[in-house]
Amino acid sequence: MKDIINIILSSVKPDYRALRSILFRALVVLLVLCVSSVIAVIGLGFFVWSLYLYLETLFSPYWAALLSGAGAIALAAAIVLVALLFTGFFKKSGRVKPKPEHAGTGFSSDPMGLGYKYPLESGLTAAIAGFIVGSSADAPKTLTEFMTLLKESGLK
Repeated sequence: MKDIINIILSSVKPDYRALRSILFRALVVLLVLCVSSVIAVIGLGFFVWSLYLYLETLFSPYWAALLSGAGAIALAAAIVLVALLFTGFFKKSGRVKPKPEHAGTGFSSDPMGLGYKYPLESGLTAAIAGFIVGSSADAPKTLTEFMTLLKESGLK
């Protein structure tokens, strides 16, 4: 993660205003994601509440509350299980092996080396970049500017 931050910070030197606008756009996207997540949680709350109101017509209020709470917990458990399956948590070969003591922690600007060294961070960065490109009309231009800044900063 430190290597990725060093690459980003080294790109500040070529053009501060362009990088600032790129980071501002990324911050706006992050804010929109946070607001949409809060709205989704509120919507899930209304869903559970409506499930409770429906079950209250069929059962006593105590059983309706128990069943709607159990349904919400089951939904949360299913989401966590799907996330664990996608991340390869249950595969033994996918687990991170301990780093040998002789392995160096030197700075590497090789993108493939960073991808192998930090697979989770690289995957999350790629997912976020893909979401930004897909959700904004200006995003491809912004990412192109950012990659140009990285290339011009002298990292080879």
